[in-house]
Amino acid sequence: MTNAIVLIGNLAKDPVALTGSKSGAKIAACRLAVDDYRNGERLAYYFDVLAFAKTAENVLAICKKGHKLAVTGKLTQRKYTAKDGSEKIATEILADRIDILTPKAKDEKTPNDKGEDVPF
Repeated sequence: MTNAIVLIGNLAKDPVALTGSKSGAKIAACRLAVDDYRNGERLAYYFDVLAFAKTAENVLAICKKGHKLAVTGKLTQRKYTAKDGSEKIATEILADRIDILTPKAKDEKTPNDKGEDVPF
C-alpha cells in the first residue's frame, strides 16, 4: 500500500516556523484551503501541512496568505492532549514537495534569486 496525497490550494494564513525538531532542522507549518464543488455549492476543506529542512526554509521565506501551492506528501495522524486535558487526533500532511503556483511579482526575489533576468 502507498500513502500519497497531492493537493492544490491556497494558503489560509501565513506559514509559521515551529521548533522541536530533534535534528535541529527547520519546520514550517501552514494551512492549505482546497476548494471543492458539490451540487453547485462551493465547499472549502482545510489541511494542516508540515514542511521540513530546505522546503521549510523556502516556504517561510517566500509564501504568504493567499499563495496558491501544490503539495505532495503523505497523510499522517498523531495524538495529543489539548489544554483542557482531552485527547485529540490531528490529521496532517507531511510534505515531500511544495510547488509555489502563484507567480512572483516583478520586484520580488526568491532566496536563490540573483536579480538577473532570465533570457527566455
